[in-house]
Amino acid sequence: GIKSSPFKFELGAAVDASNTTAEGPGLKGGLVVPGAARTFTIKTLDFAGKPIKRGGEKFTVGVKGPKGDLKCALKDNGDGTYTGNYTASAKDAGKFNVSIKLGDAGIK
Repeated sequence: GIKSSPFKFELGAAVDASNTTAEGPGLKGGLVVPGAARTFTIKTLDFAGKPIKRGGEKFTVGVKGPKGDLKCALKDNGDGTYTGNYTASAKDAGKFNVSIKLGDAGIK
């Protein structure tokens, strides 16, 4: 036989980008408060729409304002959620586009 056999392990469900969502004030309109962080939360879900309870996913977040790209920090909370935040200044007032991707796939 194979040494250490039988092997015991657990498989977890994979994150499904098409079911994963994001919400929060950083994804909605409002007033620019200079120096105040605009935050949002990504919630990972599997193909069946069930929450993922672990971290480790590699999301790419892009924030484009009327004056160009803004830096966005993304924190893995280790529980299937991720907190993003960026800061806009008064000169950034205008339309914004926030894109969130897992690999090449955009989220819901």
